[in-house]
Amino acid sequence: MRKALLAVVLVLFAASPALAQNPIELGADLGFWYSSTGKIGETEFVDVTTIALPVAFRAGFFLNDNISIEPSAGVYWYKESDDGTEISFMTFLADVLYHFNTSGDTQFFVHGGGGINVVKGGEGGESESNLQFGFDGGAGVKFPIVERLFFRLGGRVLYLLENDKDEFPRASSFNIIGTLGLSMMTM
Repeated sequence: MRKALLAVVLVLFAASPALAQNPIELGADLGFWYSSTGKIGETEFVDVTTIALPVAFRAGFFLNDNISIEPSAGVYWYKESDDGTEISFMTFLADVLYHFNTSGDTQFFVHGGGGINVVKGGEGGESESNLQFGFDGGAGVKFPIVERLFFRLGGRVLYLLENDKDEFPRASSFNIIGTLGLSMMTM
């Protein structure tokens, strides 16, 4: 984990002269989230479909006209009414985006990266936490609304790895996420 954080800091430090001359994309998304979770031992998990507002807040740092690094963070909450289980998720991702065109017209992009999912929850007020690592990829399109403001439509697949921590195990999960959002460019 420390090596990954150090690598991100070194990349951003090396890219800092380019970042100072290029725009930053700030945005927030709402979305549709479908999660299919595996099982651990005899414990099976239900598939979950949610609509989240917002799914994530993000900031894209352009290295040049076509490539940006985009960290994002989101917090999600889930309550299962039958047994009183409450679970919260904090997801932190860092993606590299490739923009096919950067003119003022419609802009298509693809992205890939990874991150961590911090899961906290339990039954009847008891709370445990766990950490999952994951990988993601997807594509999207930005439509200009007015100068420097875009409507952003995207889709991604996020795969979270199993973590079988004794107190609060988390099975691997395959997630399909569709997003609608707004992006503002600083330049």
